[in-house]
Amino acid sequence: MLKNIVREITPLTQNDCFTIFSRVKKEFNFPLHYHEEFELNFILNAKDAKRIVGDHVDIIDDIELVLIGPNLSHAWFTNQCK
Repeated sequence: MLKNIVREITPLTQNDCFTIFSRVKKEFNFPLHYHEEFELNFILNAKDAKRIVGDHVDIIDDIELVLIGPNLSHAWFTNQCK
């Protein structure tokens, strides 16, 4: 399973303390990944998406605010696993 987890490189320079991404998507699928930085996610209109953080799996509501720690694998999916 570990080989299926993507190591993400966050585009921070040595002068950055954070970066902001704003995404609007029809499908809400972010594959299992990890990175060295903290990640704060505010998610709207993704009710019933599946959130995976470490070994915890949960279904989210319309509004989601979650802080992910460094080097912790995490993902969000709206599709069903096959």
